[in-house]
Amino acid sequence: MPIFASRLDSQRHILASAVPSHSPTTEELLKRAEDLMREDCAYLKDFNAAVDQLQTKQEKFQAEHPAFGRYS
Repeated sequence: MPIFASRLDSQRHILASAVPSHSPTTEELLKRAEDLMREDCAYLKDFNAAVDQLQTKQEKFQAEHPAFGRYS
């Protein structure tokens, strides 16, 4: 079997396994939506913590290295 055909079969298998064979119920869709919202909240929590850390570092750097003409 040519490599291309084997790869195509593999991709079809992956796609087929990713698509349910039935239409999801409202409950299944709601559960998936809730799962995605939880993932988003966790991501945003980590993202906001990283932004806060960068802002703190920036403020510290700016305090240690005042811009030219801003010596107080």
